[in-house]
Amino acid sequence: MNGKELIIVACILGAAAIGLGAIGAHQVKPHLDPDQWQAYKTASQYHIIHALLLLVAGIQLKRNPKRKLIAVASYVIITGMFLFCFPMYTKIINENTWVMYLAPFGGVMLMLGWIFTGISLVNKVNEGNSKD
Repeated sequence: MNGKELIIVACILGAAAIGLGAIGAHQVKPHLDPDQWQAYKTASQYHIIHALLLLVAGIQLKRNPKRKLIAVASYVIITGMFLFCFPMYTKIINENTWVMYLAPFGGVMLMLGWIFTGISLVNKVNEGNSKD
C-alpha cells in the first residue's frame, strides 16, 4: 500500500469510527448497561485514535516511500483494529461473545503497530531518509 492509498484507508476508517460512535451514543447506549457502554466507548476511542495514527503513517509514507517499516506498521495497525475494535462492537451490538477471543490478539497488534511506527519515524539510517 502506498502513502496515498493509506491516507484514503485512514480517512475511511476515521469516518467509520465517527459513524459507529454516533450510532452507539444515540441508538445503542440506551440498551446497554454501564459496563457494556464503557466497552463500546473504548472500542470507538481506539478506532478513532488508530485511524489518526494511520493518517500520520500515510503522510509519512507519501513523503518517503522508502520507509518500509511504516508500511508494515500500517498493515499491523489495520489488522489490530479489525481484531480489537470490531469484535467489541459486534459483541455489544449482536451479543456474539465468541468474537471477543480475537480482541487480545488485536490489542497486541495495535501495540506492535505503535512500536513499528515509532521505530520507523526515528530511524533515519535504515529507512533511507536523512532529511527529517
